[in-house]
Amino acid sequence: MAENPERTYEFGSFRLEVLRQRLFAWDEPVPLAPKAFELLLVLVRSQARLVKKDDLMRTLWPDTVVEESNLTQNIFQVRKALGENAHDHRFIVTVPGQGYRFVAEVRQPEGPGRQESAVFGRLATPVAVVPFQVLGGAPGDEHLGLALADAVITRLSGLRGITMRPTGSVMRYATGVSDPLAAGRELGADTLVHGAVLRVGQGLRITVQIVNLPAAAVMWAGTIDQPSANLFAAQDALCEQIVRALMVRLTGEERSRFTRKYTGNLEAYQAYLRGRHFWEKRSPGGYQKAIECFERATLHDPRYALAQAGLADCYNLLACYSLMPPGEAWPRALAAAERAVAIDDRLPEAHSSLALARMGYEWNWKAAEEECLRALDLDPDYATARNYLAEWYTARGRYDESVQEIHRAQGLEPLSLILNRDVGAQLYYARRYDEAIEHLRDSLELSPDFALTHSTLAWALERKGLYEEAIKHVRAAIALVGPTSQFLGELGHSYAMAGDRVRTQKVWAEMESMATAGYVSPYHFALVCLGKGDHQRALGWLEKACEIHVWQVIYFPAEPKLDPVRSSPRFQALLRRAGLAQANSARAPFSSR
Repeated sequence: MAENPERTYEFGSFRLEVLRQRLFAWDEPVPLAPKAFELLLVLVRSQARLVKKDDLMRTLWPDTVVEESNLTQNIFQVRKALGENAHDHRFIVTVPGQGYRFVAEVRQPEGPGRQESAVFGRLATPVAVVPFQVLGGAPGDEHLGLALADAVITRLSGLRGITMRPTGSVMRYATGVSDPLAAGRELGADTLVHGAVLRVGQGLRITVQIVNLPAAAVMWAGTIDQPSANLFAAQDALCEQIVRALMVRLTGEERSRFTRKYTGNLEAYQAYLRGRHFWEKRSPGGYQKAIECFERATLHDPRYALAQAGLADCYNLLACYSLMPPGEAWPRALAAAERAVAIDDRLPEAHSSLALARMGYEWNWKAAEEECLRALDLDPDYATARNYLAEWYTARGRYDESVQEIHRAQGLEPLSLILNRDVGAQLYYARRYDEAIEHLRDSLELSPDFALTHSTLAWALERKGLYEEAIKHVRAAIALVGPTSQFLGELGHSYAMAGDRVRTQKVWAEMESMATAGYVSPYHFALVCLGKGDHQRALGWLEKACEIHVWQVIYFPAEPKLDPVRSSPRFQALLRRAGLAQANSARAPFSSR
């Protein structure tokens, strides 16, 4: 059946009209050459599927022999029209040596009655809110600007037609932003909300602007005078004003969520914001400080579900990164997540926290999936839930879906260091090593001081036989956060694969010494044994890892380093124990690599 020539496609703030052969942003035409328009239309219609270069060239130039540079030039023109550069993957992802994927969510509204949630009738997605500038701040006002931004983000998240950049993605601007428009573009937003707050007498004056970033035009501006300095009242007034400006029509359920208060205790709220700031650092010290903040928040308000979910997130990741024995971390994570859900079943953060504990601690794959989907049902734009769903797909051997889901998560938070790293990790588990290396090298340009990106890049470099470069990156990770169990195990594996017995033994001795004073994961001892080719001892350590439910068990079907023991009956028994035997079958063709 031929496609309706009047078909319209929408993605982000863009509209692609087939009949008129035009691209629009916020109802404003965007210049695009005919061939570039055809290229964009092919990619949009692909709906996240890989479109190979040869197929694109045959489609665009059916009767002409052209060089690949023609295609590259048109890709450049399309990216420029969409406000995207080669390292920005909001819309188009390059698959090295193969082709391209269009990864943004595509909508196909039909007819004049289509529903819009819009600024003056124009689609308002995605939206970034940067911390408000605090003018003449008094002691205690340090988090006032972030608190106002957080309120807008939290209230508007999950509303129809609006994709909000989450609070975690704007934490980097918490101490001030000199150029709000540049910050909004860095966040990959089409709409920016920014402003300033000033104490006036006993009250607060808040100025706010809503900016159309593609057009660099102020679409609405206003001032809110709050007679008291009550932060929660100021947040209510600000959010109501912004919703009116966005012309969002709230359903009864949305109005209920919009006016919901997570806590009425200012000390609890401020402690929670600080906790999320430290949690985003993804470092051993950061987790410990975050736990202190979340615990302080729960002391001030025991029914603060967000703080309970924050505690669960911390203990989950202490287990995931082998920073605490699983037998200590997992039960605490599970208990905090269950408390959060019991307090507020409508909280996506609580359900995603519970999903990770169900996955890593209980190996309850059905319940873990249900919790992820419940979180996304509550907020389809909650990137952490999409991240955890990608992990679930990998554990189940569904690698293409995992890569697609992690790209969606990263598209929601383009500046997130952990999500950029996790894109590389899922590409690695999918055995797409060249793509992983390219992506992770780009991620290091975003932040060269993020240890997990260095270590994950080393995984993929190892698979390509680039051992010395892999060693360099693991050592860089250790230099940034110290010799953790994870990084020492990976370093020992790289040394062993490179044939450096002396340095391998030195790392092993350091791990043994660390184990006498604290926790070293048996999984990371197994990695060193695998690198040395000592498969029987490796299996022994893997069995111990399975006994205590280390997080890496979920990757047993996927991890390339385990290929040498994949066919062993002892390893197969571990997979059955964890409910992963079926997922492992997806790796059978790779077992000899």
